Amino acid sequence: MNNNNNNTSNTSNTQLYQLTFYVPQTHTKQCIDALFSVGAGTWPNPNPDVSDDADDKSGSTSEAVSLTVVDQSQPKYINTCFVSSGTGQFQPTAAANPHIGTAGGQVEYVQEDRVEMVISGGKGKVERTVRALKSAHPYEVVAFFVAKSEFY
Repeated sequence: MNNNNNNTSNTSNTQLYQLTFYVPQTHTKQCIDALFSVGAGTWPNPNPDVSDDADDKSGSTSEAVSLTVVDQSQPKYINTCFVSSGTGQFQPTAAANPHIGTAGGQVEYVQEDRVEMVISGGKGKVERTVRALKSAHPYEVVAFFVAKSEFY
């Protein structure tokens, strides 16, 4: 487990992002570890004041739901991600400097992992995470996406 101080808990002012990237299976752990080291993959804590009374349109007589949270300052789950496997394909052009294959070569087929994880924080946290990914990833051009997400 990661014991660094880069992990932060969720507050109502924290933005949540989803990072998705593709990596050769030989480098998945290296990339994930680099991202965890900067605090990515830290799942935000639930808001302590959750109630479903106002939005309950079903007419049920259920009582309000409240969560008891002992310590909001510490995240409950860190180093979280989802990894799925598949086959990636690409063809390096003459201008490329590929990790796999040759410049101007044929289409390459590679066993890759698709990794998804959350980034909890602001734009600076996202930028640090992307820098860590690019530094740890073997490809010249890293295929990744960052999307803002809602957290309820």
